[in-house]
Amino acid sequence: MKRFCLALLLLALSLAPRVYNIAAHTPEPDELLWRERSWTIVDNLKHDRFAVATAHLKHPGVPPALVMASGQAVANSLNLRRGSKLGDGQYIDRLTAARISNALVSGICPSLLFLGTAALVGEGIAFFAALLLAFDPHAIAASRMAHLDAILMCLVALTILLYWAAVERSSLKLKLLSGVTWGLAVCTKPTAVVLLGYFVVHKLIRNLIIPAEGDQGERRIITWGDWWAFLIGNAVLMGTAQRLWLTKIEALGRLRQNGLLLNLVSGTASFLGEHFALSLAFLLTTTLLGAFLIWNWQREEGPTLKFNAAMIAFSASFLLALFTVVPQVVANSARFWLYAKSLTHEIPEPHGLWHPPTWGYLELFFRKLPVSSILLLALSVPCAVVLILKRFPEFNRIRLLFWASSLAVVLIWVAAISLPEKKVYRYAIPVLPELMLVAAVAPMTFFLHYLQKLRPGLRVSAAGGLMLVAAAYYGAIFEELGHNHRLYVNDLSGGLRGLRDAGLKIHPADHEEVFSYLVEAHQRENKPLTVGVIGDSVEVVSEAFALKYPHLRQAIRFVRSTSPYQTDYVFIVGGYEQLEQELREAFKADSKLRPEYVVRVDNLEIFELYRSPLVPLPGQEQLALKRLHHATGAIHKISQPKPGIAIGVDSTKDKAGYVAFSNGYRVAPGPYTLRLDVQLTRPVKSATDEALRLEFAGCKRRVTAAELNQNGPTEIALPCRLENRHWTKFNAYWPGAVGLDITSAAIVPEVEKAKS
Repeated sequence: MKRFCLALLLLALSLAPRVYNIAAHTPEPDELLWRERSWTIVDNLKHDRFAVATAHLKHPGVPPALVMASGQAVANSLNLRRGSKLGDGQYIDRLTAARISNALVSGICPSLLFLGTAALVGEGIAFFAALLLAFDPHAIAASRMAHLDAILMCLVALTILLYWAAVERSSLKLKLLSGVTWGLAVCTKPTAVVLLGYFVVHKLIRNLIIPAEGDQGERRIITWGDWWAFLIGNAVLMGTAQRLWLTKIEALGRLRQNGLLLNLVSGTASFLGEHFALSLAFLLTTTLLGAFLIWNWQREEGPTLKFNAAMIAFSASFLLALFTVVPQVVANSARFWLYAKSLTHEIPEPHGLWHPPTWGYLELFFRKLPVSSILLLALSVPCAVVLILKRFPEFNRIRLLFWASSLAVVLIWVAAISLPEKKVYRYAIPVLPELMLVAAVAPMTFFLHYLQKLRPGLRVSAAGGLMLVAAAYYGAIFEELGHNHRLYVNDLSGGLRGLRDAGLKIHPADHEEVFSYLVEAHQRENKPLTVGVIGDSVEVVSEAFALKYPHLRQAIRFVRSTSPYQTDYVFIVGGYEQLEQELREAFKADSKLRPEYVVRVDNLEIFELYRSPLVPLPGQEQLALKRLHHATGAIHKISQPKPGIAIGVDSTKDKAGYVAFSNGYRVAPGPYTLRLDVQLTRPVKSATDEALRLEFAGCKRRVTAAELNQNGPTEIALPCRLENRHWTKFNAYWPGAVGLDITSAAIVPEVEKAKS
């Protein structure tokens, strides 16, 4: 009962920072992908596409996608029941729903760590390690994201804990259950395959530390139970990753793996699939044999011959069933492992300004660990050495085993992560629970040993001091939630500035201050604004703004361009000098360029907002009319325009509508002229027929058929003086009476016109 209550306390402490204000921080690019990937599952199930519900997933990432899909389905149901819409106070958007479901599931991990290790290392140490995990800023940050790493952390921790318990108790049931969770972990991300090597290392360490005499646990390095757990894990992978159920052609396209052996497997599968009677007879025989052997099996000391024979029979039945029902899954599973291996050599596209640290992944790992963890890890090894040499009774062989084994899994996992070209800190998050055990077991054993030697009053004071430190750290975590990027750094490595100087990308948490400033500017200027973005994904910034201000989505647009002709403002995320230099080159500005609005954290520029300067066009600007074509007629389509003709409309086929439009350029006030080259394509019925209606920066003109001819293009000019209207917007409306071609369009500064 005591452990259960402590586990509930840990759950509450863990969930609070993971769920608090979870909708506030800015989405990351991967979150937008996982929101749509998981929503596709909901849509597939809604339309009874059960066999391909998760077939679109790439990682495969099935368990976290199902978790996030469930959250979105619940949110959608609640929104429909309450009649809530985007922008309402009660509305739960899909990204927030995916985040909440991920936070609720991954928030269980500290409680699992405590319950799984309390009997092994002691309740006090297990509780302290679980607290470290509950308060770890990276675990919190990963849990607050719509992503897979936090779910993978839970599955990896559960697999390791079940395997430890299975080995200590010689329990086949727990071993098989660990195989199921390992399969789900691999079904989340292929990285979990490295646990197979760790299980062997764990047995080796155990045999070195735990004496054979009187040992009730497993001594053999690889047992029959290990093999069956491995097979069950693969069965879980093949049965849940529907991407593996695709046909051979689709598998080759997605998994990119082929070969003679794989084709032979596919051919065998196809043969058995075509001879269903033979497959069914063998399937029934092996299933009945397995059931009979299991019924007669009485386990005494580990798996017996009868049990292994039954498992072989069931395995054959399962494999044959796959060959018969979904023959491609066996070949595709082999392709999957080859594909997972190939990913380690795949160089990804650059992630913003991310560059690998000088000393590789280990430097990245230790740069981003929180100060508390670094200090405890620094104490852990010398404490363990002293505890062993002095033969402290509290540091028994069991604690030493799980301290050393936890350290082994962290090192093995980090070494495996170091192999791929792409190295991101969150890839190490799945072994944070074991890292916290390393940080807790030896130092806490040392601390508790000397705590017992103090007088009762001092003992209470020391324990109270430790609780105060934990409470202060917990409070600091909530403070950091307002600036989510600070969850990723620590002061020991130079804080945010050290992170930036090392070339590592800063993940901003909230653009709210900049968004508020832009909304005020939009209201003040009473016109739409276009904002260029440097240092972050335009899609992410646009999505973050739309979630906060859905009614202003069209009024304030975010684009990739930084040209002063295309933007009202430029928004720099990260404060890097090279970004500012890029902006100077785009503006052709000198070193006196200054931001109009700056957001600073720890005296570091996190966000900078620059007003785009108003500059005259350097000369005639040709407009790409092929891109601007926007005929409203339902019949008219341009697929292969004639050479030299950008837009053509025919009065006998097309309906009236806008045939050309452009936001144009943001320029300094002054005189400008819109020039169009227009040519008639058919004889006109009346010279007074209206051919075009032009509008340029607020100035208007009607063009009649009398002004055009069929022998060649005629230049139509519409001059306009831009005063308060700084955008050279134009559109052309075609009334539908006259057939014509528009061969070119250009905006010309009046100065150039005078020279010509």
